[in-house]
Amino acid sequence: GLITDDRLFFQVGGLSGGSSNALANVDQLNQVGFGLSTTNALTNQAIPQLSFGRSDFATATLLDGRVYIFGGRFGGTTATSTLVTGIDSVLEYNPRTNVLRQRNNTGFTPRYGLGAAAVRTSVGLRIYAIGGWNSTAGNVNPVTTVEEYNPDTDTWRTVTALTTGVAEFGIAVAGGISSADPVQLIHVVGGNTGTDATPVDSGDVQRFSWANP
Repeated sequence: GLITDDRLFFQVGGLSGGSSNALANVDQLNQVGFGLSTTNALTNQAIPQLSFGRSDFATATLLDGRVYIFGGRFGGTTATSTLVTGIDSVLEYNPRTNVLRQRNNTGFTPRYGLGAAAVRTSVGLRIYAIGGWNSTAGNVNPVTTVEEYNPDTDTWRTVTALTTGVAEFGIAVAGGISSADPVQLIHVVGGNTGTDATPVDSGDVQRFSWANP
């Protein structure tokens, strides 16, 4: 998550080097001095850590700096890892208050290798959790699932699915910068359309636009 006016970047969890165990770390990088710290420069408090190590999750950052963490897995390799489910599957970290809290997971499908993006729509900000694997068995294909999260009401709904199920892709939001280009579009770029054990490279770009219910 990036807070541009304060030039702070927060990195969350993941795997370190050749380790097979995910980290629970939440660290802050100050882009002015390039110092890495576990102290929040905005509140001068220790940054709360995750309750357990997790990797292969999705993150999205709102304009006010709130960082959302969706899904992922914990444990070792694919064969021994477990999906993050239940109350810890959706988290919100607010760097301005230094609070990490659980959010509503009802309507969110636990998965890993997914992507997420925050989009400005005509009815407010929405976050979309896209694709990924809904099992750590290693022999399942990615899902086409796209689910929309409303941070104002803390609710989920399922929206139009991807054309092709994919995981471990690039994701970016473009558009919405002028009256000639008013709509923000999510672009899902490349990724793996096969299993975790037997990857298949995707050369596709799938584009997703917001629509009314």
